[in-house]
Amino acid sequence: MAINVKTKTRKGGSKGVKDVLVSLPQNSRTIFKLLAEMQLASLKEGRRAGVEFQLFYEICEAKLYASTKDVFNGYLREFFDAKLLKKVKHQAKETIIINLDASSLEELLKGWAW
Repeated sequence: MAINVKTKTRKGGSKGVKDVLVSLPQNSRTIFKLLAEMQLASLKEGRRAGVEFQLFYEICEAKLYASTKDVFNGYLREFFDAKLLKKVKHQAKETIIINLDASSLEELLKGWAW
């Protein structure tokens, strides 16, 4: 799997992501899908990849995907352990980024039954 040096994201990695997602509970998959959609929208608008951690938690909490921050962190831990996500600091805020390029995110979102 090639790594895009500029963004340090995986290219052509949606199959490996699917392998991880299939083994996880529905809420985990739903949270990942939401993050993928938000990241892809951000990239299409010419903004940086990723979503600010606190904002993403608040969205997931409002949608009832995670009832507490501990539950939310538990869902994300699976993705961090599988190296599908990374956290970076940008302007003193933590941002969560899926380690896939835009075309792989599109492929994942279009080609998998959520």
